Formats: sequence, structure tokens, C-alpha cells
Amino acid sequence: MIKPFYEPEAGDLLYSKQLSEWWKTIDENKTGGDGVAAQCISVTTRKMTLRIHRLISETDHESEPGGYFDCTVQVLFCSHILGHHISEQLEQVLNGFKNDNGVYSLYVTDFTKNQALANNDKWPKGRNGTVLKIEMWDAAASRGPSLKNKGYYRLENCRMLNQESYLQAKLVEPKIRELSKEDEKDMADPRFTDLLKYAIPCFLPVVIC
Repeated sequence: MIKPFYEPEAGDLLYSKQLSEWWKTIDENKTGGDGVAAQCISVTTRKMTLRIHRLISETDHESEPGGYFDCTVQVLFCSHILGHHISEQLEQVLNGFKNDNGVYSLYVTDFTKNQALANNDKWPKGRNGTVLKIEMWDAAASRGPSLKNKGYYRLENCRMLNQESYLQAKLVEPKIRELSKEDEKDMADPRFTDLLKYAIPCFLPVVIC
């Protein structure tokens, strides 16, 4: 007579017992022993660092995030040497110049010193380490010629770059706002008023070779 139910043998019973004990151990590990399932989730978080306003003295290519920063600066005089006479140089005073590749080179300062900036023996006395060269690309390059000598500006989304032996900055987006001593909102900004304490009303020309 064929029985409708399976009758386990001794080996089957032993295997089933071992399997039951193994699963019980697994289940206790999952629930913490209290019968409540505990789900373990591994979460990898990415640290987000917002771009911040920085002084030139405290900025380098490793500043978070990725060397990007905002700054409040005064545009400096720049000039090409077209002759040996001071009068000829003064006639060609510019705030910057456009390169053959369309990049506009701008020179600015916030009067703080960063020893990693490029030096030039033709900077006015005491200005080495305070003059930041900014290469303006794309949309920002078209704004370069309109910036005023000795003018005050807020530049956003600049990026400090390591040029092996010195630092210089790059600006691609035209996030540039002129600041005015006649504007109450601007004068309420301590970063602008701090700049004004050191601003030079008649900056000597910087000669670019």
C-alpha cells in the first residue's frame, strides 16, 4: 500500500534539525533577537561644500569647493610698454587686455597678500603678492573691457588655478557686479567697506611686460 505522506528517515530528520537551527541563528541576527526585523542600510553621503566669499590671501587651488570662490576687489591699472617714456605708458593705461585667443586678462586686488601669486619687479613697491591675475574666458571675456580702472566689483564663481610656480584665477561666467560708495546696500556690506579702507584712489600704473 502506497502511503500519501512522506515518512522521513533518520538522516532526513537530522538534516532538517540542522537546517532549522541555522535559519534560527540567521533570523536572530536579522531581528536582533526581539522578533522585529532590523534592516541595515549602507548610505554613502557626499559632502556638499558651498562656494564662499574669500579674501585673496586665504584662497588657493585647493580651497573648497574645487578652488571656486567669490571675491570683492578693486580693478588695477595695467599698461603695455609701448615706449620708454612714462608719458607714453600713462597714455596707454588699461584695466586689462585681450589676448590673441580671446581671453581677457584682468588684474585686481583686495589688498591682502598671498605669497603664491605671481610677482613682477615692475609692480609698484609693496604690491608683490597682492595683485591677482584673472583670465576671463567666454562670456566673461566680453565684459572685461567694460570694467573701470579703480572700480570696485563683486566677482562670483572665480576659480583659483595652480600654474606650477604661481596662482592665478579664471572666470568664465559674467557674474560681475559693480559696487558703489553711493549705494546704501553696497555700503552695508562689510566686505566692501573693508576693501574701501585700503583702496588706493590713484593707483600707480602696473606695467605688464
